Amino acid sequence: MSWLVRQIQKLQNRPYAYRVRFLWTAVAVVGMIILVVWLLTIRYRNPIANNSRSGFDEIWTNIKKIKDIWPSQTQ
Repeated sequence: MSWLVRQIQKLQNRPYAYRVRFLWTAVAVVGMIILVVWLLTIRYRNPIANNSRSGFDEIWTNIKKIKDIWPSQTQ
């Protein structure tokens, strides 16, 4: 059995109140991560303010460079 399956089984055996508290803690943590990522990328959402054609062009170029450097996982 994998580690994750064992952890899920342990969680299922805990009392209901603990599972609900765990759920809301996980929701809060994931929400904070999404908020941080959104705040970090918000400057790319308005290309007029950045005086560039598109704020995502720089990101897309970097992604293409990374794909060229790393070998394909499908090959």
